[in-house]
Amino acid sequence: RVIVAVLGGVLVLLTALSVVRMLVIPRARPGGVNRVVDRAVDGLFHALAHRRDNYEDRDNLLSGQAAAFLVAMLATWLLGFIVAFALLLWPWTHDLGGAFRQSISSVFTLGFDSTRGGGPTLLDGLAAACGLVVVAVQIAYLPTLYSAFNRRETEVALLIARAGSPPWGPELLARTRYGMQVRTDDLPEF
Repeated sequence: RVIVAVLGGVLVLLTALSVVRMLVIPRARPGGVNRVVDRAVDGLFHALAHRRDNYEDRDNLLSGQAAAFLVAMLATWLLGFIVAFALLLWPWTHDLGGAFRQSISSVFTLGFDSTRGGGPTLLDGLAAACGLVVVAVQIAYLPTLYSAFNRRETEVALLIARAGSPPWGPELLARTRYGMQVRTDDLPEF
């Protein structure tokens, strides 16, 4: 149980590091957890997008990918803290199910379960702080993401105005380089 508790402590540190690297440190390299979640969300969205027949449907579906990634990261971090604190609480509760129940109660600051003693009380407080900080930092990060999303959408709208919809490289080149309007119905489909 002591080894499992040490693993739980390492998991707390790794999860906290992932939160800090993604939401606090500007331009930090994404860690392993972020890459795994990103690849999973990306794979799911691209698998769903390949089932769509036209560009507009695919574009509408893929426009929600960034938001889905953020929700998946929040769920991953909260799950990481729940598992980590459950492993840390297991030596005091002597029941893995009870440790998970207490960890969930603490991470979500519900307080419906606790174990008497200084160690478990300290762990409950740390778990509550971790859950609260993760949610608060991600909420604080949302305005920055929203402004970046708005800038991207403005650029996409400008690109559509110059290259047509869907944007197509040869048409953009013809419009900007030669100043001519290209009729897309005369061009071959790829």
